[in-house]
Amino acid sequence: MSMLVTRPVETGEPIGEVPALAPEVGLSRNPLLPGALALFASAVALAFLWRAIAAGQVLDWCLAAALAVLAASQWRAVVDSRIPLL
Repeated sequence: MSMLVTRPVETGEPIGEVPALAPEVGLSRNPLLPGALALFASAVALAFLWRAIAAGQVLDWCLAAALAVLAASQWRAVVDSRIPLL
């Protein structure tokens, strides 16, 4: 579908055709991999947190915190992947 463009109001003569606009294209990321990684990291972080509360080891607290940060970043990637890029 083309539109006809005319000259200014003084003459009103046609000057040519303008091509129709291209259809809209939507791009987004696949949230499957970050979602699976976030779910797994959350579960392991909770397991290390449970173990750290029970045993009180510093390494368990560090691993729980590191996996919680990883899980939070992956959950953010999942939320971000739902927003269209264009």
